[in-house]
Amino acid sequence: MVQVALQRQMKEEAEKHRLWVQEHQRQVAALQKQLRKDSVQIGRMNTKLIQQDLVMKAKTERASILQRELTEAKRRMVFAKSKLKVRHHTPVSNNIKDSIKRLINSKVQTRELFSQKWRWEAQKASLKKKLDELTAELSSGDPDSSADLHESIDTVKTELAFIESKISEVEAQQVKNSGVSNTKASSVLPDHVGQELFARIGVSDDDISALQSLSIYLVNNAIDQRQSRIRSKRRE
Repeated sequence: MVQVALQRQMKEEAEKHRLWVQEHQRQVAALQKQLRKDSVQIGRMNTKLIQQDLVMKAKTERASILQRELTEAKRRMVFAKSKLKVRHHTPVSNNIKDSIKRLINSKVQTRELFSQKWRWEAQKASLKKKLDELTAELSSGDPDSSADLHESIDTVKTELAFIESKISEVEAQQVKNSGVSNTKASSVLPDHVGQELFARIGVSDDDISALQSLSIYLVNNAIDQRQSRIRSKRRE
């Protein structure tokens, strides 16, 4: 009886041990499975963290590059503005613009004086012809009309004297303008350069309307170029 009871007890203990081992193995397997899941999750998190760190470094580096580029662009803009300002106000550029203006004005005024002289010369020729006719008529010996003829001749002579004085004034002004043009314009823009400029663009220096149009074009073109440079610097 005692032996049977002992065997039964040993069998029960063996069964309990087997069940405990199974449960223990099941728990170990579950823990190992969870450990593998956790390891995979940790690996994924580490990878994501590394990727985010790389992205952050790239963004930081890009921001630094953009900041340097912005600083350099601002520096270039300030330098360009100062250079453009100096360029627009340098004595050489001002002298050239003044010389071109004087050259055009001189050509226009020369043409106007030439036209005035031509008109006075035409009137002078007409009056001389009239004076010759009156003198010839007076020489014909008509006593009744001699007084009127003398008066007409005196009037014509007075008009001739006035016209000759106007012609002298125009000639004096032409000489004066020629001297001013040669002394002032030649220091920066020689006269032959101006003549070559007019020849290249097909403008005659005695065409007053063309010279006036040229002066307007030069002013508008200078304004357009300045605005274009300003827009270009702003885009940079």
